[in-house]
Amino acid sequence: MNIRIVLSLSLVAILMGAATSFGLTQNLEWVLWVVIALFSAYLIAKRARQRPMVNGFLVGLLCGILNSATESLLFDSYIANNPRAAERLAKISMGIDPMAFILLSGTIIGLAAGVLFGVLALLASRLEGPSSSRPTSKR
Repeated sequence: MNIRIVLSLSLVAILMGAATSFGLTQNLEWVLWVVIALFSAYLIAKRARQRPMVNGFLVGLLCGILNSATESLLFDSYIANNPRAAERLAKISMGIDPMAFILLSGTIIGLAAGVLFGVLALLASRLEGPSSSRPTSKR
């Protein structure tokens, strides 16, 4: 596992959480997450060749956790700038504190994102081919 690349790639989730909380990602959030996932997979394939699935999984998991933590910390702005999310939270939270619900659901989403990021990183590393530092067998 390459902890430096995992942490570096995960930090973008804080920016996404803040951008969402301030209403800057309206209707584009999923597109931005796809771009982030593909870029992360590419960088993992290039710089963290060993165990790309694990590296990708951890990036996705941390992204889910950090994004939801940021939205929870900026909860008042998040609710004010995302009325559809506020409506859904009011219906779904079932008596749970909305900030805690965001954190819990962010962790669950992070697990799913981790699987997606991990698979993408694995595919990207396979497409990248063998590294020049890897020994090759001669026949």
